[in-house]
Amino acid sequence: EDIIAMRTRDNMRIQNLNSILHALIKYKKHTGQLPPGITSDWKSISNTEIALCSYLIPAYILAIPLDPLNYDDQSQSTISTCFTPYDTSYQLKISAQTKKLQLRAPNAEAKNELSVSE
Repeated sequence: EDIIAMRTRDNMRIQNLNSILHALIKYKKHTGQLPPGITSDWKSISNTEIALCSYLIPAYILAIPLDPLNYDDQSQSTISTCFTPYDTSYQLKISAQTKKLQLRAPNAEAKNELSVSE
């Protein structure tokens, strides 16, 4: 696969991570806390680990973006309903040292690791 397509997907991943991060920051500002289950261990943003859906949609984000490798066409690029199982292929944790949110995209292609933090 060509490097341009890989970089394009990695750029999407960074945008997606930032969208989720900003929604979490808004949620925390509004409620005074983070959604439950976020610890200092990396966990998947999914219906089985860290289920952000019901906390963030629609008040803080209209839809939670998925990793570009998780769908074939753009219409499946987000989770906007909390009724179906989902796995974004993104992960998050709270840094034990800084107490700040960290998000990462383990499926990064052109770079070794893609992550964002507060």
